[in-house]
Amino acid sequence: MFTHIFLTDSIYTHNYVKFILRNFPAEDHVFWTVKPDIYHDLSNAQIKKIDPEDLIDTFRLYRFARNSRKVIIHSLFYTKFYPVLFVQRSLLRKAVWIIWGADLYSYLNSHIINKPKKFKLKVKAYMYKKIVQNLRWIGSLVKGDYDRLAEHIDTKAEWRHLFYPNPVDFDLLDKILENNSGRSESKIVLLNHSSRADGFHIEALNFLRNYVTHNTKIICPLSYGNKDYAQYVIECGQEMYGERFVPLTEFLNPQEYGKLLNSVDVAVFNHSYQAGLGNILALLYLGKKVYIRSETSPWKMLIDLGVKVFDTNCLTGGRETDFWYMSEEDRENNRRIIRREFSEEKCAQLWRSFFEEGD
Repeated sequence: MFTHIFLTDSIYTHNYVKFILRNFPAEDHVFWTVKPDIYHDLSNAQIKKIDPEDLIDTFRLYRFARNSRKVIIHSLFYTKFYPVLFVQRSLLRKAVWIIWGADLYSYLNSHIINKPKKFKLKVKAYMYKKIVQNLRWIGSLVKGDYDRLAEHIDTKAEWRHLFYPNPVDFDLLDKILENNSGRSESKIVLLNHSSRADGFHIEALNFLRNYVTHNTKIICPLSYGNKDYAQYVIECGQEMYGERFVPLTEFLNPQEYGKLLNSVDVAVFNHSYQAGLGNILALLYLGKKVYIRSETSPWKMLIDLGVKVFDTNCLTGGRETDFWYMSEEDRENNRRIIRREFSEEKCAQLWRSFFEEGD
């Protein structure tokens, strides 16, 4: 039996449960979550509700998980769960933490680069550190995330190459490509994937002035993240670009979102750490030109695989000589590599190896 603990719930966790049900025996996996209603359509999944502030609930989880072969902790976003993991260190010794990105880099930024001053934040930082130090494994798509963590926290946890299937899967993208109804008259730029402040949207909106024309639309997904920051981005974007700035404030289903990604000419991601990787991979598979920052861990991973990506840093000051151009050869090569390295089959192979690995 494998115990999964979701410390955040989203389309990614929902899709992961569906992925497990497609590829592994349902009776071998139990999912503990604070929002079980998200999974109401997955009738054959074993979903259990957990309230980290309820002592009875946390004891139920501990009693169940101690008899499991392995414990899979999906992200470390939910800080109210830290005390539960902190005191149950015997579980951590057979647990893997799956890094999402912001759950690592937000910690590094707020607790390592900028030392916390408030006592409450210091306690959370201490618990986070001890949790990470006592883990058996740490899993991520990008090895660079683990390496960055190890620079700041002395952990004996071993790295495992694990990732989630993309909600916008390749078969869906293939159907969208087959039914492509032609290009829009406007050029379309996609800016970031969420309303997180560490996407530096305003900086990007400023440097995009060097490349966009009256015939360009900037589509900016803002449905995921901080609502106040999203509103700030909307106000700035509309002030700079008027109707050419198109904010997305509602979630789209995978098919609608896939069609949106296929309409894009160039995508610009301005995060200073690993973020939006599911979007990036889908865009590369669709043959789109993608800019990411070269200091981020996905940059090295993609370059090492032979994927052609472009450096967001080159967009500052108007230094990029051809913002729109990308050769057809590079587009096709990217598509082939992404299909090979990030397919559901590859994903299932990695998870199967981990589940079958000895303790």
